[in-house]
Amino acid sequence: MSANQERYGAGRTYDRSFGAPVIGPVMYSGGYPNLARTGDEVSFSLSLFGDREGNEGYSKVTSARTALYRDGELVGENDSSGHGAFPVPPGPAVFRARAEVTRAPEVSDFSTRITVDWTFRSDTTTRERRLPMSVVRFTPELDAAGSAPAYRPLTVPLVVDRQRGVDSPPLRHFRVEVSYDDGATWVSLPVLGSAALVGNRAEPGTFASLRVHATDGRGGELSQTVIRAYRLA
Repeated sequence: MSANQERYGAGRTYDRSFGAPVIGPVMYSGGYPNLARTGDEVSFSLSLFGDREGNEGYSKVTSARTALYRDGELVGENDSSGHGAFPVPPGPAVFRARAEVTRAPEVSDFSTRITVDWTFRSDTTTRERRLPMSVVRFTPELDAAGSAPAYRPLTVPLVVDRQRGVDSPPLRHFRVEVSYDDGATWVSLPVLGSAALVGNRAEPGTFASLRVHATDGRGGELSQTVIRAYRLA
């Protein structure tokens, strides 16, 4: 894990958390762009295993794919975990950047599959230009083992991370779903403001998976899934 730079004063005590679920995509805290276009090349880069506090994270994976689509047509793909630079035809278009990774339960019980789809508009540039992009961190209150009580409602705050250095409009119109069978079936959740309410109506030992869809009002559209976000205790 890597964290944002902080200053610590002598003689004081600080409480910081690293590596706590829900593990999922976060924006880079340094100067490296997450989504940019230079001329007719689009580059895309995300830390897919960040923690609930927004610290960047990395993991061994069993499979990975990063792809870019232009007006619905695939223009390039690779087997990298959320990183890629793809030449595209000149001119304006609607793009979709997709990143997907899986990891074995032997690596971690949590976040065994993560997918992110970000739809955006872009035109040819004369220099590197960062493009608006957002992801969501699910930040429910879990115990030290990454669990929440079964059959007890749980509030899941939705924290939006936006790329720095560009006017990224806020996400809105959140649609959130939960799955208790690793994504085979999904149930819609009530969303109030920037939080979803999960019923956790499943047996202890079951994992809850989360999926969110949102838009930003300027053509940006996010679909994001975390399989096995947390465990029911």
